[in-house]
Amino acid sequence: EGQEYLKTLGMTDEQRAYAKRKGFIAVGQSVRYVSAEGRDYSKLSDNLYLGADALYQTSLSGLDTLTQRLRELKSDKGYTGMWSMDTIDGQIYGGSNKGLFTVSPQNKFINIDKIDEFRNIFRFKQACDNPDIIVGVGGQSGISAYQKNNGRWEYKVGVDGGPDNFQKKSRSIETDCDGYYWVSDKSSGVFRLKFNAAYDTVLSAEYFDQLKGLPSDK
Repeated sequence: EGQEYLKTLGMTDEQRAYAKRKGFIAVGQSVRYVSAEGRDYSKLSDNLYLGADALYQTSLSGLDTLTQRLRELKSDKGYTGMWSMDTIDGQIYGGSNKGLFTVSPQNKFINIDKIDEFRNIFRFKQACDNPDIIVGVGGQSGISAYQKNNGRWEYKVGVDGGPDNFQKKSRSIETDCDGYYWVSDKSSGVFRLKFNAAYDTVLSAEYFDQLKGLPSDK
C-alpha cells in the first residue's frame, strides 16, 4: 500500500524501490527507504514530507544516492504527532494532535490553531463548494471548520451537531460530487453529513450500513 501511494507522488522506479523494504526512516540517518509504517506522505516539487511522531522533510533528488538526510520541521507547540497530510492550492497542509498546520515555501512549520488551543485533527478536506473552508474531524475533538481570511487560514468554529445532534467521534472524512461529507470511525460506522452554507452546523446525518449497500455495519 505504501509503495502504491508513493507511485502517485511522481517518484522514480529507483526511489520507489526503497518502499519495498520493511521499516521507517530514522532521524539523523541517511534516507534508505520509506514504508507504510509512517502515518502519511506528501510531495511538493522536490520536497518529500513524512508524518510520524513529528513532521520530517527531505529532498527527492537525494533518495537515489542515499545521501539526503531527514530534517525535522519544529512546531512552536512542542511535540506534535502527525496524522495526515495533503496538498491544497499548491501548499502542504496536515492534521495533527495540535490541530491543523501548514508548511511555508521555506519549509517552516506553521500552526494554524492558536497556542492555547488543543484540537485533534485526524483527517481534513477542502470544502467542495467553498475553497476558503477546510473541514476536519478529530475524534473526541469533534468536527472543526477552518476559514481563509485575507489569505490566512484560521480556526472558524466547532461544528454544531444540528437537528440530528451528530456527536460521533469520527476519524476519517471524504467528500462526494453531490456536496455530502462521509465520516467514519471503526466503532461508530459510516455517516453521510450535509453542512449548512456557513459550515457551522450539521443539517443532516444519515447512518449507512449493510442494508444500504455497505459490506459491513462498521
